[in-house]
Amino acid sequence: MNRREIWIHKFKLVFVYPYYSDNRLEDIFYSYMNNIPYESNDDENLYLKGKISNTTKIYKDIDSESIFIDEDDNIRELMLFFKNFVNVLKEIDEKIKGSIMEYDIDRLNKIDLALLRLALYEIYYDNNVDLKLAINEVIEISKVYSEEKSPKFINGVISTITKKYPE
Repeated sequence: MNRREIWIHKFKLVFVYPYYSDNRLEDIFYSYMNNIPYESNDDENLYLKGKISNTTKIYKDIDSESIFIDEDDNIRELMLFFKNFVNVLKEIDEKIKGSIMEYDIDRLNKIDLALLRLALYEIYYDNNVDLKLAINEVIEISKVYSEEKSPKFINGVISTITKKYPE
């Protein structure tokens, strides 16, 4: 799985989380991984789906560091990202709320909000990702999944946030 595909799965996990946040993280992740849509020529998603369906249970407990029966690095990366993201979501949302004065966070386009959350997580909480990479990835994903005006909006909000809250 390449970097962009991992980012897309991270985006989708961030997007679905608010709708299922009353559920256990393990259940949300497991459900997502078992329901990844794929086409017959979509080798990456078919690969991931096969990894999950061939494993009775891919985790013992999301709070445990030894959660994987399956040792696939991509699945481990997605699971650890998801756990860490949920732990800092309130902090991320505070940064967004403090930077979009004329908008209410609850009224933002849900795809754009998920992309902003993902970018801010990667910028502030993932030491392996720099600002330009995070912005580029979410802008490219927004071109596929969101509205025509979204890349410019997302870029502007991220710019405002990173000026207001330097790393």
